[in-house]
Amino acid sequence: AAAQPELFNLVNPSYRDGFVTPPSAGKPTWLAVRYKVEIPGAWLLHCHIQSHLNGGMAAVILDGVDEWPYVPEEYRN
Repeated sequence: AAAQPELFNLVNPSYRDGFVTPPSAGKPTWLAVRYKVEIPGAWLLHCHIQSHLNGGMAAVILDGVDEWPYVPEEYRN
């Protein structure tokens, strides 16, 4: 972001629950996503196209781990 600040819209970013990933044919690509955590938890960020999901377009985001409730020992193993 510091090297190319003109590529980021920090003034009025979109408020949507989806985004388009940049095309990666022939070159590396990346995407930065800014979001506000309102409910701490484990969340799955994923593509809704099954073949893309099978190819690895998914990630687990662990938000607010320090605020999670204690899990009793009998549920840990």
